[in-house]
Amino acid sequence: TNTIVWGNSAAEGDQVSLEVIEGSSSTYYSVANITYSNVEGGWDGTGNIGATPLFSNPAVGDFQLLTGSGGIDAGLNGVDNMPVYDFAVRTRIIDGDEDGTATVDIGAFEYDPSAPLVGDIDESGSVDLRDTILLLRFISGEDIGISEDITGIDCNSDGKVGMAEAIFTLQYQALNP
Repeated sequence: TNTIVWGNSAAEGDQVSLEVIEGSSSTYYSVANITYSNVEGGWDGTGNIGATPLFSNPAVGDFQLLTGSGGIDAGLNGVDNMPVYDFAVRTRIIDGDEDGTATVDIGAFEYDPSAPLVGDIDESGSVDLRDTILLLRFISGEDIGISEDITGIDCNSDGKVGMAEAIFTLQYQALNP
């Protein structure tokens, strides 16, 4: 529940494999009760979706959801042993789609619409070509008038700003036309 299963491979099938165990007098079948999850290729079950997750930057292990992800506010609240915080230590249930109802997101990270948009250098509310151009100017050593705090620019959280950030802004634009 509340899980994203995407870009994996299983022994049989694309994402999830169930095992048949032959015993001497019985046959046992594995059962997967997958609900309120995002499974690549789809999976029958209550609340499941099969939409591209729109991860922030999976190439560097950043699986936070971007604006427009189908996993935002699509999970199931009240699941046993659901953590209070997500993997980024944000409160676990936030009204990410701002519809007035706080619903947990599908995945390990809770989308927070009030958090600064990573890659939005000019703080326009979107990541666009202007941000990429500003980043390239910054990388080349030009003073573009931004503060020393690179939190909103360092897209892969490596403590540096370089080509990876410029590539991130271009990828973001391609996924969010």
